[in-house]
Amino acid sequence: MKFFQVKSVEETFSLIKEQIQPITEYINIPLFEALHFVVAEDIYASENVPDFRRSTVDGYAVKAKDTFGSSESFPGFLTLAGEVQMGQLPPGVLQTAEVMYVPTGGMLPEGSDAVIMIEHCEDMDGLINVFRQVAPGENVISVGEDMQKGALLLRKGTKLRSQELGALASQGITEVTVIRKPIIGYLSSGDEIVPIETEFALALAQFTEVYGEPPHSLTEQNIQARLRGRLLMEYSNQTGALVLSTGNKSELSVGYTTLYGDMTGGFNLIGDLYKTDVYRLCEYFNQLHAKTPIPANILSKAPSAELAPAQKDSDTLPEYSILDPILKLYIEGDLLPQEEQIQYQAMIAKLDPSIIARVHKMVDNAEFKRRQASPIVRLQRRAFGFGRQLPITATFPTLDWQKH
Repeated sequence: MKFFQVKSVEETFSLIKEQIQPITEYINIPLFEALHFVVAEDIYASENVPDFRRSTVDGYAVKAKDTFGSSESFPGFLTLAGEVQMGQLPPGVLQTAEVMYVPTGGMLPEGSDAVIMIEHCEDMDGLINVFRQVAPGENVISVGEDMQKGALLLRKGTKLRSQELGALASQGITEVTVIRKPIIGYLSSGDEIVPIETEFALALAQFTEVYGEPPHSLTEQNIQARLRGRLLMEYSNQTGALVLSTGNKSELSVGYTTLYGDMTGGFNLIGDLYKTDVYRLCEYFNQLHAKTPIPANILSKAPSAELAPAQKDSDTLPEYSILDPILKLYIEGDLLPQEEQIQYQAMIAKLDPSIIARVHKMVDNAEFKRRQASPIVRLQRRAFGFGRQLPITATFPTLDWQKH
């Protein structure tokens, strides 16, 4: 059997296109929140970028014709007419035989049509020696060279990355219309679930052949659990991953677990948490991880081992809201604060004593399973293992639960 047979990326996208309708709900959001959203409409440039001529180098704005013929052996001499400060307008209009210093990105003065790099000039107290000639437009970015007013800036359906956001910001856009992001839920229901139907049918047939009769319901259920456990251990052997056992303290206490089935694993994180504690832990997890919560239906449906149709834990056990107080009093009652003892005793006071005695007996009879369980994280006042040990086989006296 191959593990985790999943559909290819191409097949998945094809299914999405067939089954999912495009989202038509548009929202307006601030530009700083728009990363990775998709543009809902075409966006056009409202102004030229740049909206003024600017230099691409540190140098001198010139009339290109004033440099024609200049070289290191025969330099040209031009008069320094001023300096352009970054972010400010030029101090005046450039005249013939004049230059004006311009930093990289600075605005070119009217009358100039090129910039000569500062490395190709020498300043001699206001007289600039020019050692090479430049062509019109050299080292200059013209108005609208990056983006012309009215041009298509972003097409509808464009995913906004940092470069697109920068382009929008350059247009002074602070808010953008985008397509609402989809809300996606994931439900395991396909090839990523390893099927056991074939092996289960084979196991039932082999059992009937060997024993001359079909398996009873409990035997049939445990066969399923052990098939699951075997598959997990095979995957563990193949990959080196550690299988985590799933039994909680309530289930381990009364033996509501299957040896070599759901007890399979090398470590148990929740083995010292009662069932009701596990639910509270899940609710706390969802508070911390609201965007990726444990699905609500997992927490709202009746607890079940899911080994038979319509099976519920309450078919075999008392409801966990009743079972857990019985277990806490029986397993660690002498270590509980008095107020907790009183609280739990009040919760079970009206129960038929036979129910409590039955639970006690289930705890005592399940010791052989707990001895074979995975190590657990100790969380309660008394944990199974070193904290509480009973003989695997013994004759136990019948105790008055109200006195002990």
